[in-house]
Amino acid sequence: MSVRIHVAVSCLALSQAFANPAFSLTPDDVWSDWQSAFSDSGLGIEADVLRSAGTLSLTNIALTLPGESGEAPAQVTLGEITLAPAADDSVLISLPNSAPFRISSPTSDLAGSYGQQGFRMIASGVPGQTRYTYDARAFNVSLESITNRSGTASPEQLTPPITLRATEPKGQADLSLGDTIRILQTSDIAGLAFDLQMSEPTVGDVAFSFAVNDISSSSQSQIDTALVRQDGLQSARQVTTEQSFASASLAFSFKDETDSVNLQSHSQEGRGTARIDADAFSYDASARNVTLALADADLGFPLETSVDQVTFQATGPTMAQDETAPFSLALSLQSMNVPDAIWAMFDAANKLPHDPMSLDLALSGAGRFNAQSEEPELDRLAIDRFALTGIGAEITAQGAFDTDLSQRSRLGNYPKFSGQIDLTAKGVMGVLETLSDSGILPPQFVYGAALYAGMLARQVSGPDDLATTVIITPEEKVMINGQVISE
Repeated sequence: MSVRIHVAVSCLALSQAFANPAFSLTPDDVWSDWQSAFSDSGLGIEADVLRSAGTLSLTNIALTLPGESGEAPAQVTLGEITLAPAADDSVLISLPNSAPFRISSPTSDLAGSYGQQGFRMIASGVPGQTRYTYDARAFNVSLESITNRSGTASPEQLTPPITLRATEPKGQADLSLGDTIRILQTSDIAGLAFDLQMSEPTVGDVAFSFAVNDISSSSQSQIDTALVRQDGLQSARQVTTEQSFASASLAFSFKDETDSVNLQSHSQEGRGTARIDADAFSYDASARNVTLALADADLGFPLETSVDQVTFQATGPTMAQDETAPFSLALSLQSMNVPDAIWAMFDAANKLPHDPMSLDLALSGAGRFNAQSEEPELDRLAIDRFALTGIGAEITAQGAFDTDLSQRSRLGNYPKFSGQIDLTAKGVMGVLETLSDSGILPPQFVYGAALYAGMLARQVSGPDDLATTVIITPEEKVMINGQVISE
């Protein structure tokens, strides 16, 4: 009998476990999680809640975003969101086909609408540990009016409205609540398109658009809720993102009564990473096979060029502050082809090498980027790398300068500075002579350049391999190759 009792008890316990699965979520749990996540992040969320048969309908949704530096907060109002029980104790999150939104800030109001086709989002897990998976055929956002706080409305300037369209978006997000809020996200979008058109009588007609295909992205975010309460959201967040795309295109046009400009660009295989926390940000982006086409009415002929690879990197402080902070900036253009129209103008006889040009620039330094100053105050600026090559010549530079912000320079209207820069030039004189032989440059220009090169540069391994060292002493004496030229 005892064995039968134990078996019966075990079966009852097992059936009870299956009757209440480990992963169970209700619409009220999801809404409670949203409220906690916003509140613990220093944000606000409010809505009118209607409950019917376990389903929650959220209307008049208002998100409050805190202002910076004592400014009044901003508010985002949205349309309806429905939370309904779904299979496997998950929650189905639905949006209307179309709904209005409004963004109100201390300076302006933005109004528009968002719409979707086939949108479906499922929330699963348990309260405080939830996964959101979603997909849609399309998701659109349209900005239809901008009203300044002065009361001047400008909806007539947006024809058609500013629009953002996402095709076949899908992805998932994991939300974890606690002392630290963590969000892990991945997404894929088949296509993303942005369009803007503006017509202003005093400026002209402006059109801008871009389209990106096959976008993949991932991000990791965390928010320390104790720091939010102490210093605000910006001091408490850490975000890391990675993106990639297969191809992208951009178009810009401007037209007024006297001029017109058209610019088009295409690129492939772009990648980017970004990180931001309370102290600093870093950004790294690259793209391959970038093409540019420019047409200007004043220019009279189109310019077309291409770059094998473009790389951009930047680091710096996250927020304006009075303390000195490091920064860096780097730009690389590899194998940039000079437009045929330029060659036709400057080298019709084909005497110069028509090889692609390349630029490699890297700057770093330290300074103060405070909110009260219109311009950053630099303590140090270094040229870590500068190399410009092409048409048979190469120019390089490297150096660094320190500033004394307490004193004005006697060399100009800027702070006193000192430092050193080393420059080299190979093949430059040969290029100038070729341009002179072609009639592009006057002979006296080349003669003057050769004269100054002899005075200000030293030969390294030949007459067209030159180097110069410029030193500015703490007393702001200017020295070139060891000789003082300005006391």
